Amino acid sequence: MTDQPPPPEPATVRDQRRGLSVLLALVALLLTVAGSFLPLFVSVVPGIEGAEGVGITVTGWAAESDAAGLPSLEEGNVLTPFARNGVMLVVAALLLGAAAVLTGRSVKTGTTTLARSASVAAAAFLLAIVGSIGMQAIGWADLFSATGAPAGPGLGYWLIAAAAVLAIVAAILLNLDPPRTPRPRATAQDTSTPRYGFPIPEDPSPPAQT
Repeated sequence: MTDQPPPPEPATVRDQRRGLSVLLALVALLLTVAGSFLPLFVSVVPGIEGAEGVGITVTGWAAESDAAGLPSLEEGNVLTPFARNGVMLVVAALLLGAAAVLTGRSVKTGTTTLARSASVAAAAFLLAIVGSIGMQAIGWADLFSATGAPAGPGLGYWLIAAAAVLAIVAAILLNLDPPRTPRPRATAQDTSTPRYGFPIPEDPSPPAQT
């Protein structure tokens, strides 16, 4: 017996899975963009001699404070390394958008090669950014630990972390489609047929010996 290939998956199930992958990629895109503008890091520096504490927030684009006089990022203050994630998050959002578009087109064309590559690249890139910002969060906490100021990731960080999870799930759903394998071609035996008579086999069996 020869191994038979598995029966093809119903088109409706495959298309539904691809549609769900598109939806998750778009939601991840929105979360990534929104997260870049929301606080990635938050801290409250205690006030001196009973004064009210100063709240500090860092987004993907800027650092803000409740108190006036916080040096701008261009002046090289200590918050500068923590506020340069916005551009990378936008690149991740563009990759997610490309993955969503290519996956949507694959429903009509049936070709998922580019869509698979884009979805995996988007998920891996966004996951790397989340890990990088997480390492920055550790540095943020160490920076303010000497003053006793509580510090940690903000809402924006948790949004992009959720976006990374959704991007991974979207890539998995798309890559569940089994790759198309070419059908085996039947090898026809070359036989020669004379003008009159029967076909002559290519390798005739030798006569039986008595």
